[in-house]
Order: sequence, then C-alpha cells, then structure tokens
Amino acid sequence: MNPSIITIIVLGIVSILVVGLMVFAYYQIIKSTKRLSANGLLDEEYKQEVAHKRNRVLGIVLNVFSISITCLLVTFCAVGVYYKANGEQFSIHNKTAMVIASNSMEYCTTCEYENKLIENVKTYHNWSQEEAVNYIYDSEFNVGDVLTFSLIDENEELELYKVYGYKNRQGQIIVHRLVDIIDDKYIFRGDNTPGNDNHVTRDQILYRYDNSKIGGVGYFVLFSSSSFGVYSLVIVIAVFIMSDIAKHKYDKIRKMRLSVIEVNNNEAK
Repeated sequence: MNPSIITIIVLGIVSILVVGLMVFAYYQIIKSTKRLSANGLLDEEYKQEVAHKRNRVLGIVLNVFSISITCLLVTFCAVGVYYKANGEQFSIHNKTAMVIASNSMEYCTTCEYENKLIENVKTYHNWSQEEAVNYIYDSEFNVGDVLTFSLIDENEELELYKVYGYKNRQGQIIVHRLVDIIDDKYIFRGDNTPGNDNHVTRDQILYRYDNSKIGGVGYFVLFSSSSFGVYSLVIVIAVFIMSDIAKHKYDKIRKMRLSVIEVNNNEAK
C-alpha cells in the first residue's frame, strides 16, 4: 500500500479518536456542571462571577479571540486543501502562484555549476559579470517562497536560462531553469542540483516565472496542504469549537441557576 495512503488512514483514525475523546470529555464536564448547579454547589461561584465585571470583560475578550483564531485556522485549512486539490497551485486567469517545496533553485556562491551558469548567461546575453550575477540571483528562490507565473502560449518562443514550470510524467510541476535546447528536446536543470532533468518536450512546458516572489509565506501553505497539517488543524479547530460550545453551555447553566436564585430570594422576601 502507498505510504501516503497509510499516513492518511493513520492520521484519520487518530483524529477521530482525539475528537471523540474531546466530545466525551466536554459532555461529562457539562453533565457534571449541571448536576452541581442544580444542587446549589456552584451558587457562590456564580455570584462572584456576576460581582466581578472584570471576569465578564475577560470572558468576552477570550470569546472574540477564540472565534478569531478558529476562523483563521479554518482559512488556513481551506487554503491548504484547495492548494492540494488544485494541483499545488493557485490559478487566476492566466496567472499562477506556486509554493516552492525544495531547495533545487537556491543560490549557491560556492558551487562550481553556479559559476559556470553565470559565465553561460554572460556569453548568451553579452552581459557584464555583475549583470549576469544579478540575473541569476533574481531568478533563484528558497523553500517556502511563493512564486508567480504566467501561462505561456504554445507558440511562445522560449529563452535560454529563463526559469519555467513544466509538468513531468508524474503530473508534478517542476520549476527549473532552461539550460539547453537539442532538436525538439528541452533541457532543464535546478541551479542547486547535481545534473540535468530528464528531457522535456514543448507541450510539457506550461509556465514562465515572472521573477516575482514573496519569501517564506509559503511555509503556511505547505504545512496546511500536507496530510499531517490538515489533521493537526482539524484537531485544533475542534478544540476551539468544543471549548466555545462548552463556554456557552456553562453560561446558559449559570444564567438559569441565577434566575432560580433570584426567584427564591424574591419569594423569601
């Protein structure tokens, strides 16, 4: 069986068990609170909470905080699921954004290939050393960077040493630099990889890197689109939701008991 499927199954079972235990625990807490409240054992605590306005203000603040965090986590989870379901990319019209998950295009000043690449770019464009270095540096990126791409036309002429996104035989989008063209074969290589990629045909090349990136933001997307990330977020969201439900249940029980106390006090007068 595929290891990723096993991981999903195991995490799914763990999530169900954890959420189930939380539901049971919260149910027992509410049940116990109802019993204690009905017997008057929480009356003094209720009266003290009513007397201290600070506690009520704190309760409102915590409630707003809990709702805000829950909404944020739900958003992260939704973005991660969408990103995974959409082939690990965000598409708007002819623009696409992707999160880099490997270090194959990181800048390496000490790598022999990096120096060779700079020399090739200098010769190809007839640039100075500084221009070639800046060109390479500007078109390299790190793990967690969010990159934007343009969808390229099938008739668009491709330029050597630009960065493109192509789809490999496994359906993954690979973002590497075009380093050579041999007949109808396109040769790609990551600036920080030991060798060339497998030969690519023109129909596999889909995107052109726009040299626009946002550093580090993609770590959140990578986490929330992973199996572990999704299940972690689901569990945390469940904790916040159950806590909020328990808080509202407690407030309802307290208000009902305070109403009974008030009625008893009026009758005693």
